[in-house]
Amino acid sequence: MSTDFQRTDVGMRMSTGIRIYLGGLGLAGAGVMVATAMLDWGFWGWFGGGLLVLAGWGSLIGNYFKVGWQPALGPCPKCGAQLHFLTKKQHVRCVGCETLLAVAGQALQVVPADSIAAKPEFPVPYVSGVGFPPLCSMCGEPATGSETVRWDKHREKQDYMVVKVIEVTKIALEVPVCARHLGQHVVELDYGDHPSTQHDGVCVRFRSLPALERFREHNAALMPAIENTPQMPHAPTLDA
Repeated sequence: MSTDFQRTDVGMRMSTGIRIYLGGLGLAGAGVMVATAMLDWGFWGWFGGGLLVLAGWGSLIGNYFKVGWQPALGPCPKCGAQLHFLTKKQHVRCVGCETLLAVAGQALQVVPADSIAAKPEFPVPYVSGVGFPPLCSMCGEPATGSETVRWDKHREKQDYMVVKVIEVTKIALEVPVCARHLGQHVVELDYGDHPSTQHDGVCVRFRSLPALERFREHNAALMPAIENTPQMPHAPTLDA
């Protein structure tokens, strides 16, 4: 497996306008809390004021110390296309050249085309009707058998704080493998960020990047369009 990779380091900054806005939000919250103490507005006064302070000053402090997942904008190391991403461990597919990129801290790097991971981590969106080419989903040799990978999850969602909605998702995939990779956990179904659409949903994760690309090619007519949008309304830009 190749150890060469291309990497782009990304710097982040919050615009002056956003800093002023968040600072004002925190001041407004502090004002509400002072008024609550003086006028005895009770619980909701403290709660509302504290929420504004947390949203305003908390965001400024978090941005300064780079707490949590920070939004960023940086170029694809391969083609230079500008990409939005969050500074968490994830994969993003470039809208320009369709290369799979890894986010590591504040850096984007090309995932080597022959990468093999210790566990399924290279994702592609699950779409109803997808299938596998008749090759091992790890090494690409002719498949001699298959394994069933299942997804059976219940998710609870609150609809306008009134109705609780239970989403039930059941999926079963027959994953072709060779005798050597039978039982090696080469593919899994998981719920996470789609690298192509940035929307939550079920993903098919592969240990083998070549196998993932064969899967994408095999299901090209079903794959959703690759998109890349800001992770929040005011995504920080590259430092000059």
